[in-house]
Amino acid sequence: MYPQLWDCWPKLTSRKHPRIFAVRVRLCGWLTGHEISKTEWGYGGGKYADMNCRWCDKTIRVPVADTFKPESLPDLGDTDAI
Repeated sequence: MYPQLWDCWPKLTSRKHPRIFAVRVRLCGWLTGHEISKTEWGYGGGKYADMNCRWCDKTIRVPVADTFKPESLPDLGDTDAI
């Protein structure tokens, strides 16, 4: 099991309330430091992947070449056959 604690924050601190979200992100950075999630990320091509902090859901842009190699990406199967 891999806990993602950003889902435990009150819903009031969602991105719909940017000031409260900013406080949440600052508290996370100050108290624990942001930790890149192993499961929450997105890649749409290019030099950067969008990854999230596993504690507060802050989006962190990470260079693809420095973070993971294409062979380390999960196998999504044949995504064209739907």
